[in-house]
Amino acid sequence: MGADGPLGPETYATPLPFLGPLSSGLVPATTEELTFRLVGISALLWLLRQVRFPEVGRRTLALLIPGLLWAFAHVAYVRDPFYLRGIEVGIAAVLLYGLFFLHFDLTTTMMAHFSWNALLGALPMLRSGQPAFVVSGLVVVAAILGPTALGIVGTMRQRQQSRNTPQNSIAAATTDDVTALVALGIEDVDWASLLNDPSAMVLCLQINKEIAGVIASRLGREGTASIQVVYIVPAWRRQYGASALVDESCARLAKRGAQAVEATTSTRDRTATAFWASLGWWPTAQVFSRSLLDSGRPNWRKVLARLQRKE
Repeated sequence: MGADGPLGPETYATPLPFLGPLSSGLVPATTEELTFRLVGISALLWLLRQVRFPEVGRRTLALLIPGLLWAFAHVAYVRDPFYLRGIEVGIAAVLLYGLFFLHFDLTTTMMAHFSWNALLGALPMLRSGQPAFVVSGLVVVAAILGPTALGIVGTMRQRQQSRNTPQNSIAAATTDDVTALVALGIEDVDWASLLNDPSAMVLCLQINKEIAGVIASRLGREGTASIQVVYIVPAWRRQYGASALVDESCARLAKRGAQAVEATTSTRDRTATAFWASLGWWPTAQVFSRSLLDSGRPNWRKVLARLQRKE
């Protein structure tokens, strides 16, 4: 013991005493948790699953065997009787670190292990009464609480983002939605007829209880459904709303007996073509069209006919 308290200047052979508790916390927390929790528990769960061991017994043995092995590796500590340390640490291994690993993740067990070991090393410094050692102890406490503070800040940000995130839902349209659907301004679509057609299905993407998108499809007689229209309000585009509508529509069509779904788009509409391709759809047919209206533009047939008439 030092002259001025439980710790003296000769206690730590370093100008940075806080490195001791940090090291004694970090090294065991990484090596032991990787060995006994990640490898030990995971390996036992896998092996017992291969022999079809009951679920309850599988989890119990996976907690007990690695936990007790780890606990009784600590019997070198001076205790009377010698096995007392193994029992003490075994309880923590099963009821604390093991359950943390199963219900949370490896990072949680590592942080718990590190915090306990580092705090034990920092307590003598905090109780020493010497400013240098107290400051070192506070550095260790700050290192322990640092991840906790970051986690609290991250949780608060997530909650704030969830409050500001629009509430999305996809629901089947009803006749009460006709006015809102007409207001979308989609040409050549009779919403009233579609909603009254038993073979048709209209789904709406609602954001904050307002219609932000719509998809209309019709089920054919031979199990092939066709998508009539997919539309997203410009303000809500590029947020995967159309993809969600297509996926939900396909799922509901499958429940109604559809075996395939088709969508028709113009080859000149590169945006629509890229959209369907991005969803994993592929072209199954090519449709060629020719306008029967005289556009007045000369083509090679007209030029050749005029040359023949001149001759």
